[in-house]
Amino acid sequence: MQFLTSYPNLRRRALSCLMVGLSACVVSWPGNSMAQALSLAESEARLAQYHPLIQACQKDPAIAQALQAQASHWNAPRLNLVGEDLLGSAATSGQNYTQWTLELQQDIPLNDYRSRLKQLGTQEALAAQAQCQVVTQTLRQQLQSAYLEALYWQEAVHLQQEQVVLVEQLREGIARQIAQGKRPGLDLLRFDSEQDLARLALKQAQKEAQQRREQLALFWTGSPEFTPPLAEERLQWPGQRPALEHSLSARSAQAQYTVAQKALETAQYQGLPDLTLGSGLRWHPESQDVGINVQVGWSLPNLQAQADRLTVHQLEQAKASDALRFAQQTAQQSQRQLQQQLQQKQAQWQLYQTQLIPRAQHYLEKMQKGLLLGKFTLLEVLAARQQAYTLKEEALRLQIALSGLQQALRELGPTPADTTP
Repeated sequence: MQFLTSYPNLRRRALSCLMVGLSACVVSWPGNSMAQALSLAESEARLAQYHPLIQACQKDPAIAQALQAQASHWNAPRLNLVGEDLLGSAATSGQNYTQWTLELQQDIPLNDYRSRLKQLGTQEALAAQAQCQVVTQTLRQQLQSAYLEALYWQEAVHLQQEQVVLVEQLREGIARQIAQGKRPGLDLLRFDSEQDLARLALKQAQKEAQQRREQLALFWTGSPEFTPPLAEERLQWPGQRPALEHSLSARSAQAQYTVAQKALETAQYQGLPDLTLGSGLRWHPESQDVGINVQVGWSLPNLQAQADRLTVHQLEQAKASDALRFAQQTAQQSQRQLQQQLQQKQAQWQLYQTQLIPRAQHYLEKMQKGLLLGKFTLLEVLAARQQAYTLKEEALRLQIALSGLQQALRELGPTPADTTP
């Protein structure tokens, strides 16, 4: 962020941004207009394309659907070969009763339980997709925090550069007065120390900025472009972006509730066993007689097991309903709290930009002029410089917080309606 009082020609532009929203106020530093830009949206696109956790969870919908599709198929036919009376007592008396039977059996469903399993798989795939969106959102929010932290240190470097220039200008003025015999040479030592401290603070800020950029690049480790953003690659203040259409956490909870409903409906058809039909070709080797066997089988329903199964699904549905209600309430509360925090931060930021920083900057300029005229001491001027710097640094942190609140509100989407029964 370039603070308005440091560059008066941009003050009017930045103040006008207050009327249209903070995120629209993107101010460029002089001499850096040709730097390559890396926006937050581009960073999020790299995350979505290359992060291994996102790539992994994107496979979950297909897995869920395939598992239920597998269970929805009929059982494969069974082929049996049965030999009878192979070592019976009749063989010793000269009478051979040995015979062979080749049987084919098939289980026939008596209801549409298996087709409902396929429908359940479709709902589970949608729920897995919604959950993957939540995972993506969580990673995206982490990236946004990392991006804004890197952006803060990028702008802090410029702020420290401004301090170095200011101290050097003060030192040059004092050096001229010493050369003219208006000040003792000892005064220059104090500004030499201040100059060294300012340069040290600049180096520390540059190091922090590079480390934050390296941390930011970790969010797209699988990318062929996996290199930390270059020092000359400027991060940008996030602009206005439309909010998400849905609260992803509430949407995921709604999908889980729908799955629980569908699972309960499907389980009601699970208690009826399949009908087994079979037919066999019987052959008696000694007489060469050939016959046909027919078999019909049906397992008796286990009513207690079915009742227990339905109880489990009913409890899971109630659990999913509670989770959905909690997700909706949490999204509503978070939105109200974020709106309040945003309004408070905007009021504070406006106070800094329209009153506190201009006042401190004006005071510092007067002190600088007064120092050269002998009206103020070195300590007074340095104290004024520190005050102006502190206010600018606080305003920078405040703008970072505002940008974070705007991104958080965008991620929440509209206030979700209560759709629980």
